Amino acid sequence: MKTNLSLLLHAGGAGLLLAGLCGAAMASDEASPIDVTVGVSVLGKTESNAYGTLKLSRSVGNGMAVDLMGTMGSRKRFAGTGFAIRHGGSDIELRLRRETDGNASGSLGLAIASTPAGRSAPFLTLSGETRMAGNDKTSVSLVLRAATRVSSSLYGTGFRADTKLNNMDAYFEGLWVSGSENTYSINTGKREQRAVYRLGVRPQLGGKLKFELGVTNQLGRTTGMSLTPGLGKGLGGYVELTTRF
Repeated sequence: MKTNLSLLLHAGGAGLLLAGLCGAAMASDEASPIDVTVGVSVLGKTESNAYGTLKLSRSVGNGMAVDLMGTMGSRKRFAGTGFAIRHGGSDIELRLRRETDGNASGSLGLAIASTPAGRSAPFLTLSGETRMAGNDKTSVSLVLRAATRVSSSLYGTGFRADTKLNNMDAYFEGLWVSGSENTYSINTGKREQRAVYRLGVRPQLGGKLKFELGVTNQLGRTTGMSLTPGLGKGLGGYVELTTRF
């Protein structure tokens, strides 16, 4: 009974949030062109899965932007000795994001995940990032992130380090995850928590085109997927391309 009530409360709040996000995007008189990002992450070893990335982002004025993001992967089953682990899946998220002078940002969103943990139920997402130290070439920021799923909420706390190199930008993000477990042991089949990380570089191409590549153990860019590592401890590579319309 309590679980059903929680699901109803989450669904009702998510519906109100969705209406608010769409209203903000449509009502703004300062709406800008749309940035479109497409990409793919390939996680090897035990995860053995590829995840597609799609992101549409549009500024709506006053430092606000609306993002529609999707991570798309196959549903898979890992067979261990005396146990089986279901993993993979897809996630879609709509969020309202706010940035302040490039030193801080925050977002509030709605997501639905077709994954074993997400159970296709809507849930709220939150994120925040604030610059702690740095100069014109390097910076270190505090990163907070949450996916408030009814039965398995995830909370990420960590940092992001950015630096400018010759003709390219590079960054590293690392998050320690609390709340529910975010993966499984491939030796015992039991649920466990594991940190997530991403190392990326962006060559400075100029114009409307942006390109990024790197290594990660995160399943994707949506909030829930960014707090979920691939099964096992293998690394994965990714590439992303962004352009403006």
